[in-house]
Amino acid sequence: FSFNLEGVALASWIRLSGNVVIQGTQGSGKTTLLALLKPEIREAYILAKKDFPVENQFSNFISPGINFLKSGILDFGKRPIHKNIEDEEDTFPLFFADFFNYYICQDLFETIDRIYKSAAKYIDIDMSRDKISEFISYIKKEDCWFGYLSKVDSIETIINRFLERKSIYRNFHQFNIHEIPDEICSTKTSIGEPISRIARALKKFSIIPENTEIFIRVDQIETILDSDKLRGALGNKYRRMLNSALVKRDPNISYKIGSRTYAWKKEWRTYNSNEKIEENRSYTL
Repeated sequence: FSFNLEGVALASWIRLSGNVVIQGTQGSGKTTLLALLKPEIREAYILAKKDFPVENQFSNFISPGINFLKSGILDFGKRPIHKNIEDEEDTFPLFFADFFNYYICQDLFETIDRIYKSAAKYIDIDMSRDKISEFISYIKKEDCWFGYLSKVDSIETIINRFLERKSIYRNFHQFNIHEIPDEICSTKTSIGEPISRIARALKKFSIIPENTEIFIRVDQIETILDSDKLRGALGNKYRRMLNSALVKRDPNISYKIGSRTYAWKKEWRTYNSNEKIEENRSYTL
């Protein structure tokens, strides 16, 4: 990658703790900046035997992510969950949030695993049996899952539960199954909360260092508002749901969001609330 001074400054901002929104026109480099947080970039420097061009105090991070266009998250609202789309306008954003959580949580574990297995472990990760056992016993009992992880006994079974849930959602939207099972309908999660609980527990049991930042990459959010007419009324609600994650200013995780300029400025409210996100308080632009 080649950056001018302004580009270097932007790249530094996204590696600081706190929510950051990168806005710009189509093709201006938002996705490229977010991609700098991926483990593949660090590994490329290692393979090239080059120093990672970030100060040490800003280089201890793990960054799972989601692309709204590619992930399938925008399928919610295209098919009634129960009976009638119009009657479920307030339900779809809850499923949207749940898919978001499970998508990120899966990617977080897979990113940690990739870093751990890297020939050059640029973050000290301790996957010893005792620590993992304590972590699993703790995390599966967290009330944010509403019992969905109660039977897991390994990192592999946790990831499989995540994958199973995502697969059910996708099969439903492809009309491969008739309905979403009650086990999922009755265990919907609050946006950002499971991700935060996992991040906190990973540090609590010293699986990752205490000073490790967890950056959640969220790209192409403009697709929420650019969606087809079938979901037109839901676009703003999905955006408000994302705003609800930002307004929490969660100390355990930071969101790094890519958006086209016109899309970011259209909605400040949070979901089912009069509260609004504020620049330089809820996020840095």
